[in-house]
Amino acid sequence: DDWISQLPDEILVVVLSSLPLKEAARTSVLSTRWINLWKHTSCLDFEAESSLSERRKYVRWVNSVIRSYEGGSTLKHFRICFDLDRCSQKVITKWLEFAFARQVERLRLELLEYGDFEKVPSEVYAFPKHLLLVNNFKSLKALCLKSVDVTDEAIHFFIRNCQFLEQLIVHGALNITNLEVCGSSLGLKHLEISYCFRLKSVKVSAPNLTSLKVTTVQGLFLENVPMLVDVFVACGELYANKLAPALLSCIQQLEILTLWLNFPKEDIEQGKFPELPKLKKLVIRYN
Repeated sequence: DDWISQLPDEILVVVLSSLPLKEAARTSVLSTRWINLWKHTSCLDFEAESSLSERRKYVRWVNSVIRSYEGGSTLKHFRICFDLDRCSQKVITKWLEFAFARQVERLRLELLEYGDFEKVPSEVYAFPKHLLLVNNFKSLKALCLKSVDVTDEAIHFFIRNCQFLEQLIVHGALNITNLEVCGSSLGLKHLEISYCFRLKSVKVSAPNLTSLKVTTVQGLFLENVPMLVDVFVACGELYANKLAPALLSCIQQLEILTLWLNFPKEDIEQGKFPELPKLKKLVIRYN
């Protein structure tokens, strides 16, 4: 035997967990001992490849892995990354039930079409309310929902009930209107709210937050963000005059500022913008 095969199973599973899922599965041909080791991996990342361009093939692949899974009670990483919609509502929900039952720590549900966010609202996968009632989310550290129909109430639920949540990404949620990310004991470090086109207001009060990404300044209110040093903002001409006021509470401490501006360059050059005494990196992109 080679020296790798002499390692304990526990160590080999850790190694396999660092590999892409398909590569980990290929190790099953090495020897009898390796046949089932990959089934104990703590990271299940279902990122599609070109060979899985059809939805049916993708669904069969995920179902096959889940059926054969023999891992422990805690799943460190679970990611679904494929163009899926409400036609796959039942099977996606079953996948989520599988992940939540194993106390998933990092969950990424990325149902984008070719990396885009434009889908007919009625076709977007709807996050089921019943999942919030029957699962324990105390282990959740990172949650990413892209092209998922999720409500204000569901996001507020995760914020209130996930004490270890450090990263929250919501992309293309068309039914979010008024979002509050507030709490003196929040451990949240990274917040990203992007392309939620019906969003009217975002209130953030999070003492441990270090980075923020938003694609609107409409109704953006920041307070009690003493650790916030990295901000990304996309802003259209309609709200150009609200850009500086929205960042006023953190402007003096910012180290990285990225601005995507959908209005003429002259408008910001002629306007008044506060000084940024601690700034180390500034990126401005004009559309």
